[in-house]
Amino acid sequence: MPLSRLSPATPTGASADRLRWRRRLQGLGVCAALGLLMFWGLATLMADRTPIVVGLLHSQTGPFAGIERATLEAEVLAIDEINRQGGLMGRPVRYVTSNGATDAAAFAREAEHLIRGERVCVLFGGSTTEIRKEIVPVVEAANHLLVYPHPYEGLEQSSNVVYTGPLPNQQMAAAVYWCIAKRSAKTFFLVGDRSDAARCANAIASDQLVGLGAEQIGNIYLAPTDDVAMTVREIAERKPDVILSTLTGAPWISLLRALRAASIGLPQTTVIHWSIYPETSDTLPRESMQDTFVVTTSTEHGPTVLEATATTAVSPASTGILSPSDFSTPPSVRNCPSIALWAQAVREAGTADAGRVRMAMMRQGLASREGIITVDPVTQHTWLTVSIARVTASGGLEPVWTGKQALRPVPFPISRSREAWEQLVADTVRSQQGSATPAPTEQIPESGSRRP
Repeated sequence: MPLSRLSPATPTGASADRLRWRRRLQGLGVCAALGLLMFWGLATLMADRTPIVVGLLHSQTGPFAGIERATLEAEVLAIDEINRQGGLMGRPVRYVTSNGATDAAAFAREAEHLIRGERVCVLFGGSTTEIRKEIVPVVEAANHLLVYPHPYEGLEQSSNVVYTGPLPNQQMAAAVYWCIAKRSAKTFFLVGDRSDAARCANAIASDQLVGLGAEQIGNIYLAPTDDVAMTVREIAERKPDVILSTLTGAPWISLLRALRAASIGLPQTTVIHWSIYPETSDTLPRESMQDTFVVTTSTEHGPTVLEATATTAVSPASTGILSPSDFSTPPSVRNCPSIALWAQAVREAGTADAGRVRMAMMRQGLASREGIITVDPVTQHTWLTVSIARVTASGGLEPVWTGKQALRPVPFPISRSREAWEQLVADTVRSQQGSATPAPTEQIPESGSRRP
């Protein structure tokens, strides 16, 4: 057979044209791929790698420094975790800390500095009601974003604030319902500090008691220097089924010890606590906490044991003392969901711009150990799951009840109009400003009446 018969056929005519076009297209494809690769590389090099700057506004000195330090440490840990995972949109997150020094005016100045001077895209922090009310106008004037993580009395709503802490209807109201339903309570004695927040929170509780047919038989406000003996004697005389406390710090510790010394507690009297503010004392007496009850939510720490943390100076197990950061609602744990929700919103919005992130936060939710946390788009507060636990002799938290679903946030309870609540807040602030020593005991409303 001739060798020509074994050689590949040489394309001619239309076949040759098709081959030439195929080779040209292959060449163009290679060039396009190389071009895209070069463009991607150039875009990667030109991508925005500047840090996303956030402001952490807390007290690093003053009475709240101990608790706020735990909050700050938790926020830093959360931001470090975000950076370990590659940051947000490929950009690192940088934090700037600022010291409010437990002073409302200083917090306002520092908020202004963080927004105008440091150009942060969000503020985390705030602490007490007095402090928050100084920060919010600064944030609103700049059309900025504040994420406020603490439990508070409600009766406030700002389009520039996302409130991730629990409201009274998610803690205090749940405690009242539980006491009535599970402990057959009929009479309540309310105790709080002399702050605007405590007075507003107790007004909410008073309305609820009237609505449920229970009786409020006492309502006392204590200053840090007050002798609690008179309060204990009054409680002993009136024999309430429940002592509902919004006290914090030294007055709370003093009252707990005095109640224990007077043998007031279970089984006759239920002592249940809802904390509005971070604790301002360094220690909590474990022996006085035994058999009292604590209300927690899904943004808060809910362990079965009150364990020491890295921020605890002395081991509770060795001293019989509970650090506030280990008790019921440490801000260090409470703040982590706030940062997680914000980070999710940044990813969804594709930007760190405060306005666009604020809108994206209205669509965020995440799972916690105790339940789902979801931002309510109407109120800009969070849906939270509520639990109640008893403090045991060993310092543990023994869960006694947990809600089956998250509770909707209600910053303005339906027992009064929003206008009436806002008027109550204004009147409370005005009366506090007009009196350096407000009366410790408030008039108890008659059954079925509404407090002024």
